[in-house]
Amino acid sequence: RFGFVKAPPALVPRLAQAVAIDTIMVSPLLAELATHLIESGHADACATAQRTEALKRQTLARRLLPLRLPAGSEASFHIWLPMPEGWRSERFVTEARARGVVLTPGSTFHVDGGDPGAVRLCLPAEPDHTRLEAGLKIIAGLLTHAPHQAAMPMV
Repeated sequence: RFGFVKAPPALVPRLAQAVAIDTIMVSPLLAELATHLIESGHADACATAQRTEALKRQTLARRLLPLRLPAGSEASFHIWLPMPEGWRSERFVTEARARGVVLTPGSTFHVDGGDPGAVRLCLPAEPDHTRLEAGLKIIAGLLTHAPHQAAMPMV
């Protein structure tokens, strides 16, 4: 991975020094390709397309799930879904998986492996919007059941 930094001229020498300390040589071909994408405007077009797709998926998730997400997170492909009272994220993940929906427990991202009381939804994992909607509906249904009721089939 690599990136480009656009910075005020006064910061360029300090940034160059910081980057030089923590950088391994990147492939010149990859650097040339990235430069071409940026200069041609294709990188902006790709970024716009990604933001548009993220917004569509966020809108769908916000419509189907009881979410109180901060403004500005609409361009994210991921959502932290807090667990309702009584649920632990590992159990929720297990129940969702039994219904064909794969989620990531919050403990995967927690430094000590503890349960932060949330699961992470990866909205682009399912490329098909219809299947994504079906999966989100399963999650929404699961959220309405207490953990001891989740083992029962949902109608």
